[in-house]
Amino acid sequence: AKAYQALRQNRFDAMRRLASVARETLAGLNNPYMVGYTDVLIVLADRAQGHMKDAVDRCEAAFERASRGRRNPVWVNAATALANTRYDQNRLDEAEALCIEVLPLLSQAAVFETFAVAYLVLARIKVIRGKYAEAWQLLDYLHSVLECGHQTRFLAHVCGEKIRLSLVEQSPARMKAVAREFDLGERMRRGEWSERRFYDETWEQLGVAQAWVLMAKGRHDRAHGLLETLRASAHDAGCVARETALLAALAVCHWRAGDPSAAFAAVNRGFALVPR
Repeated sequence: AKAYQALRQNRFDAMRRLASVARETLAGLNNPYMVGYTDVLIVLADRAQGHMKDAVDRCEAAFERASRGRRNPVWVNAATALANTRYDQNRLDEAEALCIEVLPLLSQAAVFETFAVAYLVLARIKVIRGKYAEAWQLLDYLHSVLECGHQTRFLAHVCGEKIRLSLVEQSPARMKAVAREFDLGERMRRGEWSERRFYDETWEQLGVAQAWVLMAKGRHDRAHGLLETLRASAHDAGCVARETALLAALAVCHWRAGDPSAAFAAVNRGFALVPR
């Protein structure tokens, strides 16, 4: 529990120390579920800091161990983590197959992290495949479950995915409805993203969603300022994965504003951050 708290506070070194101690103790107690859960926490830390090879290696090892037995909660957690990894690697067929196999078993999952990730990854794949109606169904169902559980962090992810899906569909009415439901405009007016602060996933995800709304309206300067605030906060927290994603969003913003040289500069900054 302390390791997960440290992860949410972006204290990655402390998180790894706590997780390593927990994993060693749990392995001695023959508790495969919690050992697997601890592995997933370490994977999340590796991903956050941009250590993608370490994350992939640990995911694959955990899935290989879990696959020796039946489709139990240990397997569900490991399979969901691997599906997310396969999505990052653009191995979409494998990611989709894992998600489809996981979904009927999610009632066994004890954490919202696993439940939310499985639906989010599958929804993104559906969008890439052009199956927009199926993506909306997945996101709406996830939205309802998370809302009942007051899971604001993962609801922020749902908001971002719905905004992006609306833009892909070229549906401004839907985009406005989602933005209104999550109070993005009101948050902007209150100055929620006006200055850098302690990095928080909910704050960042909603901010990125608002930036896409601003870009869709042609307000590129406002979008750029918002994204730069988020990027600086992610940088201060050492969240390399999120900083690179925000630099990619900044590149899109520059490109749409008619400044390709600034767009390429943002992309190159993102490449420079990723550990080799």
